[in-house]
Amino acid sequence: MSAAPSGSLPPLTDEERAIFANAVRQARMLQRTLGPLCEVAIHDFRDLDHSLVHLEGSLTGRKLGAPITNIVVKAWRQQGDAVADLVGYPSSTPGGKSLKSSTSFLRRADGRVIGAFCMNVDLSDLLHFQAVLHPLLHVDPLERDVSETFATPMAMLQTISAPMTANSSAMLRSCRLRSGRYSTSARHTMASASALRSIRRKLPSSPSPHRIMPRQTGRMTNRYRLRKQSSSVHAR
Repeated sequence: MSAAPSGSLPPLTDEERAIFANAVRQARMLQRTLGPLCEVAIHDFRDLDHSLVHLEGSLTGRKLGAPITNIVVKAWRQQGDAVADLVGYPSSTPGGKSLKSSTSFLRRADGRVIGAFCMNVDLSDLLHFQAVLHPLLHVDPLERDVSETFATPMAMLQTISAPMTANSSAMLRSCRLRSGRYSTSARHTMASASALRSIRRKLPSSPSPHRIMPRQTGRMTNRYRLRKQSSSVHAR
């Protein structure tokens, strides 16, 4: 770090040197992590006209020995050592870049403010992208309230097959002939319901809240009924 001539300022204590040294390590880490869009500056308040003692990055074009910014000085002079950190305020460079800035005040153990840790992030390119994307992402509201739902194939299959499977027994009973046998249409219905059940077993389960569990009406049960009724007819 460098500052004004050493003879014109009171020397730093060991505690203050440790505070500034730690701030320098953090500044290097942040700037290298965030890259060229980030600048971190460390200020020593012993001389506000030449307060910049360490700089990582070059967004603002400043050099060591530059003065502290007006917003930081104003906050410190108004609130003194009780001043709160300034986070996320807008700022700009002489070249017109839009920045997002934050300042954390460096304090000794007794609470006295001795400097500031300032970070600037260039938002110029991000604001340009925002202006380009805004028209693309804008959606006009519909003139009337319309709710559109897109169903997955599995959900559609369950919606269609579940009522058919659940009501297959009633349908088959209504198609039963007096002889106790089933008509050709009834046997086709049984085959269709069995095929749907087979397809549903092979497909992955769906988390749809509208899933309806079918009643167990297996083909073996229907065949047993046919054989039993056929035997009773022949016995007569």
